[in-house]
Amino acid sequence: MHHDVCTEIFLPEHILFQDALWKYDKSGYIQEILVQLKYHGMGKLGGQLGSLLGFHLLSNPAFRQSKDYILIPVPLHTSRKRKRGYNQALLIAEGISSVTNIPVLEERCITRIRNTQSQTGFNLDKRMQNIKDAFKVNKPEALSGRIPILVDDVFTTGTTTFELSAAIMPYSKHEMGIVTVAMA
Repeated sequence: MHHDVCTEIFLPEHILFQDALWKYDKSGYIQEILVQLKYHGMGKLGGQLGSLLGFHLLSNPAFRQSKDYILIPVPLHTSRKRKRGYNQALLIAEGISSVTNIPVLEERCITRIRNTQSQTGFNLDKRMQNIKDAFKVNKPEALSGRIPILVDDVFTTGTTTFELSAAIMPYSKHEMGIVTVAMA
């Protein structure tokens, strides 16, 4: 008999909820959708996935309606964005916003100052070194009194979102959510 082993991720205390639409299926439909979104110019998918995620978020009991929320797409380094033409996390966030009316933080407020390598295939230690100090908050006042909801395409070990949350923490309310299309 085959049992799925579910790895428990311990969320930092300040993370109110961590939610995803689907479980990431390696070499399945979800991976294919995200590959299309990230590497084949299928930006439109981002908004559609985001609106599905928005409806999903509204039904999450840990998500309490609050006017203090702000959606923060995980920033892409400019060189990667130039290559791709867009930040898929931003497109997903815009889709969420269209359903929930939560505003999306302007892109220039937080930037990725280190062009990190792709984390695929890295173990946890290597991921943490790779992403360390990758983000810079340029407009702290945009976060003041806000409850950030971090948005990305896939949540794997959480190193990227946790590093981003550490950069944001000093300027926002000390609680936040994480939403992604898929979770590994």
